[in-house]
Amino acid sequence: MTKRNEIVGNIPNGQTLGEWIRAARLESDFPTQVAFAAALGLKQAHLSKLERGDLRPSRDVLNRIARLTQRALGDRQAVLELDGLRLAAPALQAAGAVAGLVVRVPGADAILLRHVRAAFEEIAGRLAPGRSLPEIEPLLDPVAQFYSHLSPEQIRQMEACRLPEDVFVKAFPNRDSAILDVGCGGGQNAALLKRLGYRVQGVDAVPAMIAQATRRYPDLKGLLDVGRLPGLRKAVKERFDGVVCANVLQELPQAELLPAVGELADYLKPGGRLLLSVPEKPEQSDDQVFPQSFEIPEDDLRCLLKYNGMELVARQELDSQSGRSSLLISRKAA
Repeated sequence: MTKRNEIVGNIPNGQTLGEWIRAARLESDFPTQVAFAAALGLKQAHLSKLERGDLRPSRDVLNRIARLTQRALGDRQAVLELDGLRLAAPALQAAGAVAGLVVRVPGADAILLRHVRAAFEEIAGRLAPGRSLPEIEPLLDPVAQFYSHLSPEQIRQMEACRLPEDVFVKAFPNRDSAILDVGCGGGQNAALLKRLGYRVQGVDAVPAMIAQATRRYPDLKGLLDVGRLPGLRKAVKERFDGVVCANVLQELPQAELLPAVGELADYLKPGGRLLLSVPEKPEQSDDQVFPQSFEIPEDDLRCLLKYNGMELVARQELDSQSGRSSLLISRKAA
């Protein structure tokens, strides 16, 4: 019987999992630790510990490595067996090609998903009566992959990114307002809004973040949903008095910035207010990799707001442990 997390196939006898991971990285399309970690949705420090053998890789991490590199499976007859799950090389090589496109090309996930849905519909037409295919879940982009693997302690540390109470009061003077928190993450802003008396709903692209948020803030249970900006229409159906989008836009592919701002404006009622927060210098380091993160000049953001019928009401700069951010409060025409 195969032991838990044991690799079988043509992996050399006596090779440790750490050595196997390092060899897979060096022969992959992402040979540096920074690039390979980003492709896997891990921190570089985490990958380094896996390669040294200081940490034991989970089944999920091993599966992601197998999908990213043909070296993980060797020749086409090799099989990756984890907890009784056997995955043949050809299928994983196809998945690896898809993963490479998603990592390298902004917007590739949406294009691939459209074609996958079309393929599922064609296959479903050939199934016997009573049989069905599983629902297709959106592919996670590299940034979402990163957030999906944060530990509870790392999510707790995101409290430092919470916007101050006076910012919300200034942006939304009516405490009975219905507020949508887009990119709610660990729930710190949504929890504060609810405590201040606002009727809050949150949405985030990463299911793991929502799970952590509801565990940390039980009052948010039932108020958070999964959805990615742009493309929230499946998760959010109504209009709101206010929308919060804090430190999210800079992590989207640049091609999605215009439709994202347009969608934020669309979710506002006439006269509603939008509170945007963007870092002046998005963080880039070896230990925390956001492959698609980019700087958004404030003038560009103002133009996007004006293009979508938003009038700037106020702006301020905010200094926090995570750095300096620009806060823009704008109002939709009544």
